[in-house]
Amino acid sequence: MARKGIFSASLERTLSSGEDTQEAPSPAPSTPAAAPTSGSPTVRRFRETYDDLRNQTIQEIDVDLIGQSKYQDRFDVSAEIDTLVESIRESGQQVPVLLRAAAPGSGYEYEPVYGRRRIAACRILGIPVKAYIGELDDDALVVAQGLENAERLENSYIEKSAFITQLLDSGMKTGVIERALNIPKGEVSRMAKVIREIPGELIDAIGPAHGIGRRQWGALAKITADVETRRIKRAVEALPEDLDSPGRFNTVLQGLKRGSEQASSKPKKLSVAKGHVELSPSTKGISIKVKNRSDAAFIEWLQDETEKLYWQWKSENK
Repeated sequence: MARKGIFSASLERTLSSGEDTQEAPSPAPSTPAAAPTSGSPTVRRFRETYDDLRNQTIQEIDVDLIGQSKYQDRFDVSAEIDTLVESIRESGQQVPVLLRAAAPGSGYEYEPVYGRRRIAACRILGIPVKAYIGELDDDALVVAQGLENAERLENSYIEKSAFITQLLDSGMKTGVIERALNIPKGEVSRMAKVIREIPGELIDAIGPAHGIGRRQWGALAKITADVETRRIKRAVEALPEDLDSPGRFNTVLQGLKRGSEQASSKPKKLSVAKGHVELSPSTKGISIKVKNRSDAAFIEWLQDETEKLYWQWKSENK
C-alpha cells in the first residue's frame, strides 16, 4: 500500500508554500517536498518527524491498546459514524491514523494524534486499526492534528474553538496554534473568548452545530453574558430531543434573545423623592437605596413600618 495519500498531500501543501489548494491526489509514489517557508521551529521539527513517518511501514494496532487524545478536537467521535463504519467494513481502512506513545501510567500503549473517528469505527467492527507510530511532542501533535482536520473539513467552528482553548490553557503559544490550524492572526483569541463566555453546559447541549459560524456563536456569547444561570438551565431543559445540533443552536439563540429583549424593556431603576431614593423593582421583589448617608435611618424606619404598610395596602385593595 502506497503511503503518500491525504496525510502527506495536506502536510506538503501546508509545510511548503501553501499555494496549492486542490484536493489531495490519489496515492502516488513519494517525492521530495519543498522546505517550509515558515520560520517556526515547531513546524521544522514536525517536518523532520513527517519525513521519518513517510518511510515507515503501516502497522496494525489493537484498538484496546489506544487511549484518549490529550487534546479533544471534536465533541463526539461516534456521532454520525455509521457511514464510516460501513465504508471500512466494505472497503477496508484506506487512510491510516497517526498515534504516539501514551503518557506513563495511563494504562494504554498509544494515544491518537489524529484519526479518532477511524479508531472508533474499527473498535465497533472489532478489527485492528492501521496506523503510523510517531514520536511527537505536544506542539508537533497540534501541527499534525490541525493539518489533518483542515484537509478533511470535519470540525465545526465551536469544536475548533474548544480545541484552541484547550491548547491555550495548556500553555501552547498562539503563533504555533495559528500556524497549525491555519487561522488568521487575532482569530485565536476571539475563538477562545466565545468558549469562555458561553456556559459549558449550553455548549454541551447544543453540540458541534456544523454550519453555525463565528458571527452566530459570537451573538450567543454576547447574549449569555447578561443571562442568569437559571435561564440557561431552563433553555437547556426545554430543548426538544429530536432536534439536530444546528436546530438546537437556533432554538437556544432565539429563546434567549427574546428573553433578553423582554428583560431590557422593563424599567430597571426608578428614582423617587426628588432623587433621594432609588428603587430597583422586579416581579418578585424590590431593592431600595438612599442616595445620602444622612438618610440611612429611612431604611430602618421602612423596615419597622413594612407590616403596617402591607396591611394598609391589603385593606385598600380588597
